[in-house]
Amino acid sequence: MATNLIWGQIFAHFDGKILFISSVIIFEAGSAICGAAPSLDALIVGRAVCGVGGMGIYLGTLNMVSVLTTEQERPAYLGLVGLTWGVGTIYLYAENWPLRLGPIIGGAFTESSATWRWSFYINLCIGGLATPVYLFILPKSDPRLRQSLASRVSSLDLLGGVLSAGAVTSFVMVISFGGTVYSWDSGQTLSLFVVTGLLWVGFILQQRFAWMTTPDNRLFPTSLLKNWEMNILFAQMASAQVIITIPIFFIPVYFQFAKGESAMRSGVQLLPFVLPLVFSVMLAKVGYCMPWYVAGSALALVGSALLHTIDVDTSNSRIYGYSILTALGVGLFSQAGFPVAQIKV
Repeated sequence: MATNLIWGQIFAHFDGKILFISSVIIFEAGSAICGAAPSLDALIVGRAVCGVGGMGIYLGTLNMVSVLTTEQERPAYLGLVGLTWGVGTIYLYAENWPLRLGPIIGGAFTESSATWRWSFYINLCIGGLATPVYLFILPKSDPRLRQSLASRVSSLDLLGGVLSAGAVTSFVMVISFGGTVYSWDSGQTLSLFVVTGLLWVGFILQQRFAWMTTPDNRLFPTSLLKNWEMNILFAQMASAQVIITIPIFFIPVYFQFAKGESAMRSGVQLLPFVLPLVFSVMLAKVGYCMPWYVAGSALALVGSALLHTIDVDTSNSRIYGYSILTALGVGLFSQAGFPVAQIKV
């Protein structure tokens, strides 16, 4: 997440194929570090490397889809991205080694003789199998073919990248460590709050006045904030990610700690939430998105409100129903932001 804007600008200046392959290499390196991690600190470092590579892979996929498809085809392919993301999500949270959170594939690894390490090593196998596709089938996509390397590098907003990555990282640290590792009123937590605030203020000012960059090369296109449609789209997509992320983390935790179920079993309980997320592929059949946003928002709102009511005595069938309702709603528009933004900008 901290490298989101950075990757976006890099893909706008360099060959998408080379960057995509580089992202895969970074992700696989992070997976290898995690799989071989001798300690929790090493695991955290590996996860950070995976995060950098994973963000590059995701944005690279969106970039390739936008270049290689028409406006009519694009929603269908983005729906496939949603499908692969949903399947990957079932696997992802099994990698949380200390808590043994285990959706399905990772849970099976955790409870078998293969151990949790294969939740990461499996990425190396998948990446290796897909290598011929990256090398020989994926076409080149260079947005600035006639521009020299030095000119491309000088166009990057390096200061903005450092400030944005630092601001996001410090924010995640303060909300993660506050109340757990350190108390909310401790010096460490308060210092992180101050650092986070200063970095965000610095980033906003740097983007506003284009310090050490130019208005055309700023990391964040501030002109978009003048477009009310884009502001609504930003808020909608941020809400979609919150609606998706919280249940995906909470549901396995709930079934393990409130219901006493195993890592693999708690992962199975997540299926009713994840599967409806693929409904974004239906956008391609309709050609316009407003009905999906309206209907999806209503369903997600009702489903989220119902999920808020569950307690230790809530039946599994009700949780399944609430999960399906929420995921069906957010699945209707969660992958629509990218094609809509391309149309509106």
